[in-house]
Amino acid sequence: MEALQECKVKNVVLSFKYSYANITKFRDKFDKIFVVSGTKTEPDRYYELLKKHRELYDYAIQYDVFYDMNKTLEYYRKEREMGIDWTLPVLQGNYLNHLSQLRLEPDTYVCLGEIHGREETEDQIRKLPANLK
Repeated sequence: MEALQECKVKNVVLSFKYSYANITKFRDKFDKIFVVSGTKTEPDRYYELLKKHRELYDYAIQYDVFYDMNKTLEYYRKEREMGIDWTLPVLQGNYLNHLSQLRLEPDTYVCLGEIHGREETEDQIRKLPANLK
């Protein structure tokens, strides 16, 4: 953490496994804290963290499944049904197709998920609407 502070890092992303036990140590040291489920995390345990420590982070990234838009959409909808309506959506696969299914408000933050290959990723990013953050 000291190295991040020495480099004047303002915002950090903490994975579930790290943040669950250590998130309170970061709250006063950075401007913004993002939490993400990370890999091999059980969705229910991640949701428990999101609810229990809501005051300790600024943004939460939805639970997503690498390369799988449909499963990622299912988790996004489940979160909304559970009352977890503050997570940032993660676009997987065809970003435009995924966006069309989410129907987000303008100026909404989104996260970009995994795509196979750098060229395909860059192509998908170029096609995104300008009103997303």
